[in-house]
Amino acid sequence: MLATPQSIRRFLAALVLACSFAASADAAIITQTQNNNFNVTTAPQTLNWSQFDATLGTLTSVEYFVNGTLTGSFTVTNSSTTAAITARNSQSVFLNMFTGAGAPATFAGLTLSPISTTPLTNIVGTSIPASSSQVFTLTGPQALTVPSTDLTAFGASYFTGVGTVSSDIEQLPSVNVTGGLFSVDMSGLNANGIATLIYRYDDGISAVPEPSTVAFAGFGLVAFAAKRFRSKKRAKAAPVSA
Repeated sequence: MLATPQSIRRFLAALVLACSFAASADAAIITQTQNNNFNVTTAPQTLNWSQFDATLGTLTSVEYFVNGTLTGSFTVTNSSTTAAITARNSQSVFLNMFTGAGAPATFAGLTLSPISTTPLTNIVGTSIPASSSQVFTLTGPQALTVPSTDLTAFGASYFTGVGTVSSDIEQLPSVNVTGGLFSVDMSGLNANGIATLIYRYDDGISAVPEPSTVAFAGFGLVAFAAKRFRSKKRAKAAPVSA
């Protein structure tokens, strides 16, 4: 006998366990991304997303997030002809909102980040004389981020269908100016990034072990039997001590 029934049973149990791990599968995923230059104005930019096709399975989660940067400069102009004004950095508002009937209205992907510029104006401020302008340059790329959020609880039905849904995205830097009349030109700012929408769903299909997995298991069984055979043969050939 090449191997005992007990040893074979142990090996087969390990094989079944390995195959059960191979059979488990993560939920199916559909990922949509949009790489855009976001408007640095009060006018939002509309992004369109394909809905989830319910014939594929059961939608389990809807994940949305944005990663981007703000670079460049803006100009503050003192419109007064008699008095100086003082400009201080305020905040950069990054707003995302899904729109339309049934949209998850309770969700607003909002980021408030301090603006850091040269000259730095967060503490004492920068004085701008009458009828003059001052250019403020960002000290480096400023992160525009909407953290990953599961929108399923806000209305999974909104994302299910055969059409599209829409979200608005806008970047609104703001400047705190005191002391008189002024205007702010944001045309020198550039906002860009990637918006991502992920559908995770149960397609009702379990993964099966790949052919290579089955072949490897079969090879292991043969190797195991061969090893047992060699051990038994050596034991028979060994001289018996008196």
